[in-house]
Amino acid sequence: MLRELKTFIAVARYGTFAAAGMHIGLTQSAVSAQIRNLEQALGIRLFDRTGRQALLNAAGQRALPMAREMLETFSRMAVSDDVSEYRGELKVGAVATAQTGLLPQVIRCNCSPSTLMCATTAIHSAGGW
Repeated sequence: MLRELKTFIAVARYGTFAAAGMHIGLTQSAVSAQIRNLEQALGIRLFDRTGRQALLNAAGQRALPMAREMLETFSRMAVSDDVSEYRGELKVGAVATAQTGLLPQVIRCNCSPSTLMCATTAIHSAGGW
């Protein structure tokens, strides 16, 4: 249902199914199908349709802030509050002059005692890693 909620918010913002689709990368018919699915799942109509225009009705106006809140909550679920959970390898490509001049300074400036980082430098030819 997240796709449908994103589409619902886009239609509310842009005023037509076609304009919403253009901004989110869907066809008008795909937008229409997603809105239909959302309205069927909720058991209510969210828009008053007049010609090409889609205007939020009272139910849609009530649902819009909740849809935004649900998407915001979902996006926060993937974000960790604990910095120690961020792990991995970072590869930085730079021209040779930056590798010997600027890059080591940047790495030193961005290290802190709470960060465990092992920095290694490898100079590779233009052939890649």
